Formats: sequence, structure tokens, C-alpha cells
Amino acid sequence: MSDERSGTFLAGIALAVGLVLASAIGGWSFVKGKRGDQSITVTGSARERIKSDLVIWRCGVSYQAPVLSDITAVVNVAFAVD
Repeated sequence: MSDERSGTFLAGIALAVGLVLASAIGGWSFVKGKRGDQSITVTGSARERIKSDLVIWRCGVSYQAPVLSDITAVVNVAFAVD
């Protein structure tokens, strides 16, 4: 009977530790996931170059085309590459 109780006790301890770890991991991932909302979306164009001395801007561009020359033409027009 003592072995059965100690086995149940150890199982309870393992379950408690697992719940604490799962809660910690879940909370951490929730906090990290909320940081993804800190972005802006810009639609439009600028007629002149703008220099910003207060912010470091990071930019990503994505475009798909079946032929490399199509992509090159679009990028050259979009970014006014001479």
C-alpha cells in the first residue's frame, strides 16, 4: 500500500511541475507573440527622398514572377533604379 501511495504522490508532483512549466512556456510565447503586432503598413509612394534621424526603418519587399527579367523590370521601376 505504501508503494502505491508513493507512486501516486510522485505522479502528482510530476503533474504539478508539468503544469507550472507549461504555464511558463505559454505565458512567454504569448508575450513574444504580441510583439509581432508592433508594425506599420505603408501604402503609397514618396515623391522625394526623406531622411529620418529619429528612427531606423527596416523594409522588406516581396514579389513573385515566373521569369527573372519580369522581376528585375518591376524592381527597377518601383525603386527608380537607373
